[in-house]
Amino acid sequence: MDPSRIEPFRNRFTLTVRAEREEQPPRPQKPPKPHEGPTGTDGKEKPNESKLNVPRPQEIWEAAWGNQDPVFDRFTAMRIKRQPGAPEDSHVYDYFINMDNVFLVQATKTQPKRASEHRERFKFGMTLIALALIRQDVEAKKRDEQKPETEEDEGKAKPLDIHDSVADVTSAIAPFLLPLVESLSQITGTAESLSAVAGEAA
Repeated sequence: MDPSRIEPFRNRFTLTVRAEREEQPPRPQKPPKPHEGPTGTDGKEKPNESKLNVPRPQEIWEAAWGNQDPVFDRFTAMRIKRQPGAPEDSHVYDYFINMDNVFLVQATKTQPKRASEHRERFKFGMTLIALALIRQDVEAKKRDEQKPETEEDEGKAKPLDIHDSVADVTSAIAPFLLPLVESLSQITGTAESLSAVAGEAA
């Protein structure tokens, strides 16, 4: 109220109450297309490599070692080759895995019931390592292109070709890959020494 006014101030409000909104049922999800999701065109589940979009390497057994260029041997793990006709700056490669690598053969002979598991782990692990090396090579080349060249850079040795890097690194890690994967899967707070399970080539 205002004593100086004859008529009081009046404020009018209108409140509208609506009925409670009914919860709508969730919309049905569309089925994945044949090339999407964890299943293939035949409806069967794809291996883990497909889910992670990891390339499936071509298996090379001892009988075909001599047909490779360069030739495979018992210590070869994985090699990559640029696809025929691909440009020099292409990063798409074909992958070749040695299924008779001496350390893989040792593992399958020691645990024949797990031979298939060891082979899949070896293939998958080596492919991931190769992908990591390729990615590192691509990033290193990008940095070199952006960095101005100095006199010190002229005297530095050029890095290994990516094909040689993949071959060297995968061969070096071959004795330890399967023991490493096995040890990591069993870690419960106390890690087992890898030297006890890595073994040596016969």
